[in-house]
Amino acid sequence: MRKITEDLKANDADKFFDNICGENGQKLAKSAKRTKLMQMMRDLYYNRSEENKCTLSTGETVPLIIAKRHPKRGEFCYFNTSSAPVEEILQAFAEKMNITCKLTRPEPKREGELIVSDIKYLMDNVTVEGKKVSDFRKQERLNELFAELYNTPAANVCCTTDGKNIPIVIKRLSVNNWNFLCLNTSEYRTEVLSAFANFAGCRYCQEKENAVTPPERQKTEMTARECARIFHGVPNLDGSMLKRDASPKLVEWFAHIYNKPALNSVTLPDGTETPLLVRRISHSQQCLCLNTSDEKVKPFVIKKMSEITGAIVCLDNLKIHDTNLTDLHKAVIWLKKAEQTASNPQDAAYYQMYAEKAWRTMTPASKAFNVAEWLAEQKGRK
Repeated sequence: MRKITEDLKANDADKFFDNICGENGQKLAKSAKRTKLMQMMRDLYYNRSEENKCTLSTGETVPLIIAKRHPKRGEFCYFNTSSAPVEEILQAFAEKMNITCKLTRPEPKREGELIVSDIKYLMDNVTVEGKKVSDFRKQERLNELFAELYNTPAANVCCTTDGKNIPIVIKRLSVNNWNFLCLNTSEYRTEVLSAFANFAGCRYCQEKENAVTPPERQKTEMTARECARIFHGVPNLDGSMLKRDASPKLVEWFAHIYNKPALNSVTLPDGTETPLLVRRISHSQQCLCLNTSDEKVKPFVIKKMSEITGAIVCLDNLKIHDTNLTDLHKAVIWLKKAEQTASNPQDAAYYQMYAEKAWRTMTPASKAFNVAEWLAEQKGRK
């Protein structure tokens, strides 16, 4: 640490202290932290004068806090750092106040060192109380694991292939002078990621490292969690009806279908084929979604998913989007044609109800009371 030849004010010294908390126990920062530090300095100087002493390594006893009065200003408290070693003064103050003193600052983040959002999609089977978590809860859990490992020095060790022992999680300094934790992956990426996954009890998906990054998920592409609202009575992948939430069942179905190209295809009324499921990036994490971004394709994708899983479609819970009325118009026409050629009453009923819902979403300027009347009206205008 550079030599300090002046007595430090609270505003100068707050960066060296941590765990300064308010009355509710919450850690303070910025101006609130500086104000509380100043109060602690004044309390030690004015109310606890017997404790306002520090015995230096030389054996000399000196005051920790001193007060100065400048012309036209009131008395102000300072750390006694101009005539005593700053490390000893600040450390002694921290011990008396039961706070943390950090005289050395972390190094700036190096290229290749990974924060939680960088590795979230590489870690699978992250659990809380035995239950797999995803999205924001997954990121929160990984942050907890970073802190837990960093604060457990005996476990925070990675043995590299060339015989070195390096820390897995390290502390770094951001461009905004904030301390944060990241993985020590600038040189030994694979080894450190594997070591962290082993500590966390999850799986490091190394196969995703060089995989092609999929596009961002569109809002209308439905994840397994969103699909749980419209697919009722979803069986387990093995066909059993063991009671579980629909969302994890659909996650298993998604993976099963996506890995079987023959299943992962939907034939549309015009004879073209489109994927049933697509891989996307959502909140920096890869996931599978139903291919429902196109409203004219959506009813047939949902129908195919229902046929494969054996689930019942709840159209009451389905949201139809009106952002592209051309596609919605096409969907209504395709659905009516599919209704007329359906081989069983259940399929015909599905197409009919979906067409009515899509038509009402369009809110056409018409005197028609249903889709059939509206289509006849459209045909009469040609």
